[in-house]
Amino acid sequence: MSQNRYEVLGKIAEGGLGSVYKAYDRNLRREVALKRVRADSQEEADRQADQLFEEARTISTLQHPHIVTVFDVGKDVEGAYIVMELLKGETLEDIIQRGALNDGDFRELVSQSLEGMIAAHATGLIHLDIKPQNFMVIWLPSGKFQIKILDFGLAKIAHQPHIQEVDADGSILGSIFFMAPEQFERSPVDVRTDLYSLGCVYYFALTQQYPFQGETAPEVMASHLYHSRVPLEQIRPDLPRALTAWVEWLMMRDPDARPVTASQAFEWFQAGQVPNMEPEQPFTDDGTVAMATPEEEEYIAEALPEDQGGYPPTTPSQGVPRYVRPGSSSGPLRPTAPRPTRPVARTPSGVVGARPAPRPMIRPVNIAAAMAPEHLRHKAPLPKWLTLWTPVGIAALVVAFFAFQFVSRARAESRFEALANMEKPQGNVKDVNLLLQFLEEPGNSQVAGETLKKLEGSDTVNTLISRYVLSAKSDIARKNLAGAIAARGINDAADPLLRQFPKVQDRETRIAIWQALGRVASPAHVPEMLTNLIAGDTNELKAAENALVNAASQDTNADSASSPFLQAYRSNSGADDVRATYIRVLSRLGGKDSLKDVTDALENNNPQIRNAAAIALADWPNAEPIPALEAFIPKAKDPYIRKNAVNSLGNLAGLSGETPQEEIAKSLIEARNNTKDAGEMASILSALERVAAPEARDYLLQLPTTEPRSKPQAEAGVKRINALLLNTVPVTGDTTTLPVEKAVLTPGPLLAKDGVISNWFGIADQVSWLVQVEQPGEYEVQLSQTYPGTKPGHYTVTFGSKLFPRQVDISPTPKTVTLGKARIPSPGHYRLWIRPKQIALGDQLMRLDKVVLTKTGS
Repeated sequence: MSQNRYEVLGKIAEGGLGSVYKAYDRNLRREVALKRVRADSQEEADRQADQLFEEARTISTLQHPHIVTVFDVGKDVEGAYIVMELLKGETLEDIIQRGALNDGDFRELVSQSLEGMIAAHATGLIHLDIKPQNFMVIWLPSGKFQIKILDFGLAKIAHQPHIQEVDADGSILGSIFFMAPEQFERSPVDVRTDLYSLGCVYYFALTQQYPFQGETAPEVMASHLYHSRVPLEQIRPDLPRALTAWVEWLMMRDPDARPVTASQAFEWFQAGQVPNMEPEQPFTDDGTVAMATPEEEEYIAEALPEDQGGYPPTTPSQGVPRYVRPGSSSGPLRPTAPRPTRPVARTPSGVVGARPAPRPMIRPVNIAAAMAPEHLRHKAPLPKWLTLWTPVGIAALVVAFFAFQFVSRARAESRFEALANMEKPQGNVKDVNLLLQFLEEPGNSQVAGETLKKLEGSDTVNTLISRYVLSAKSDIARKNLAGAIAARGINDAADPLLRQFPKVQDRETRIAIWQALGRVASPAHVPEMLTNLIAGDTNELKAAENALVNAASQDTNADSASSPFLQAYRSNSGADDVRATYIRVLSRLGGKDSLKDVTDALENNNPQIRNAAAIALADWPNAEPIPALEAFIPKAKDPYIRKNAVNSLGNLAGLSGETPQEEIAKSLIEARNNTKDAGEMASILSALERVAAPEARDYLLQLPTTEPRSKPQAEAGVKRINALLLNTVPVTGDTTTLPVEKAVLTPGPLLAKDGVISNWFGIADQVSWLVQVEQPGEYEVQLSQTYPGTKPGHYTVTFGSKLFPRQVDISPTPKTVTLGKARIPSPGHYRLWIRPKQIALGDQLMRLDKVVLTKTGS
């Protein structure tokens, strides 16, 4: 019961559906946030409880520094509740009320919020209620701030586009000023819906104005539908044009005209560019804004909830604006040329010698200054030196003359600016040395680093960059140098980067070095990388974990790749969070040798190690840990660890392994029948939806007769399983080709067309097939791939209990690759997965022509 464990200390917030309280967790002796739902009837209470449990399960699948963490969920005499971390800060809306964000704080907001959404989208989750109130700004002791994304109450697992959810009277659920047009139209929604809402939030953060305005709900909806807004660059002309264009790109009327994924949006943001698109012009031929007809207004009004009050005052309008292409019929503009899928260059702002920016129409505010206590607030910093024709500039010229000796500061700046503004700058030795000099200047270091990323020339460029690693004088230079090394893939820089670690104390710089090592380190570097693990910083340990996995996974033998981490873990030394990192790495790499150690960790005396294992097993590359999890869950005493183990069991249910999907379904059904915990029953039910077996489908078909409230979820599960079974590939003869059209693609840019799978841009882009094996035995796995590039990525194929890590083969024409052999012990349904592990920035993994299974033995 919540009354026994959680002591309510006071109310934090109250809304139409419920309240959030500050509470004290007596068991763990910490303050938490406790959310309850409000209901007018028992039926409504049950429905709200189901919704709250679904929200808890949704968020519990995410462990990310920019997403609120769920601790517990339950139900008592007062109804259902969810327990989350207590965030002490302000909402983004509160911050923006004091002033629009300045350029630096805005970029930090974008980076943190997109990183959170990338993590959510990677699990197939879409939020559907992005708004400033759902971003919490946390004040950190260092003076920086952290963004946390809240309230996944409307979120959906979207492995394919969903229809927008409505409430009981048919009204659309969401926050009207930040909703995408497809939500009003009740069209399918996907990750691009969240990107539109993020664009609206970013516009609001920069202007203190909603991008799509109106005095009434129908007028606001019309503004969205007809894309009537004031261009961002007109309100903030002081910002770089590429930045304002990027925000506008997220808010495109047509989902197909927006970024395909949050990862793609983030990459273009970091590069400082957007695809070349025709500007939208929401005006008629005579330059006036068109008005909606009475019939259109009636349609708009009917699509909205009756109560959408509380809008702030906006500029009075004479009607509902209508978006019209000049000289044509009503409708949104589309791109005039094919859109690039990756950024190609960056147009820097704030570079020495750049044109002075226009004055903004509003006054930006600094988040740190806005949130700090009165006695800690600082005066606004002086503007950066942007030109030579000031007293400061003249003084700087004198100092720079001696620093650069024979090269005048003005000429150096001119060349620097020219290189930075080139799409594909061609550089020589002098240019590299020039950029390395600017790399040490805090005001120009980032631009210098971005320019080094794209600088073209001989191999000498990479050699000079690699040699400079040990000569870098400042952490900011080391940080941006690491970014350039990662982007260029300079493998020779791995050793000097590792030698730099003892000199670096700055957290962000260490994380940047870890990220670079993740691109350039090899299995030979893993032992030294392990010596640089530092306990106590979750973000750095996560960056280190990713780097270690990327480096070790280049070893095509999972057992030898795991060996250094297994030795480190078995030594029983190191802090708990470092040992937990070993467990997570071992789980991601897989391997027979480490399976027993990780599953044995479920019984470890240390609860942190037990919990780490319960969570980490969700990342095991195949379904082999399922028996161990099934044995552990019934006897697990800690409800939190038990819940994580159940979640991991669900994540593994749809993977490949030596156990056929039919047997996995039977085990899950038995586990569900043996538990009385409502949360565990719901988690196992969700897992059953991912098991492609007739047994799972038949169980879900019968479930509503005994559990009527499960009917919507059961029906959705049946539909999903039937879709998977419909694409089953029978493996009957000696050789079976897996058809491209039968592949299951994760939502995103992946494209299966004309017998080829392409648009493989991110590590979240995964492909699988469901095969029905009639004859047990040994099967050889081959694939045909094309990759004409120069920076091949890495991927892993799993089939049965085998993992086949491999680097993409460079070949401009289809090349057949033999991966290895896997044993299938019994007839049944099995999954074959292809997962990217590393893809060069701006590149594709490969074009996949076919996958072939050949029976080679019994």
